[in-house]
Amino acid sequence: MTDVAAVVHLALVGAVFWSVVCRARLMDAETSITVRVQHGALNAAALFSLAPMPDAWRAPIFAAGVAVFLLLSAPGELVK
Repeated sequence: MTDVAAVVHLALVGAVFWSVVCRARLMDAETSITVRVQHGALNAAALFSLAPMPDAWRAPIFAAGVAVFLLLSAPGELVK
């Protein structure tokens, strides 16, 4: 991974982490479990993409977290 790509990747992971932590502070017992799982999956995938691995796997892992987040927020049969 080039230095610029590594910095962008780290910045994006930091942004996701910060956003999820800030949102988690506002969650309470009334927050839907789906919303909690969405944010947890996104954060976990973003952080996992920092683990030692081949560079080619970082983007797909990060994207998988985004995909889970979006699938869980989709209306209809996907979230039942």
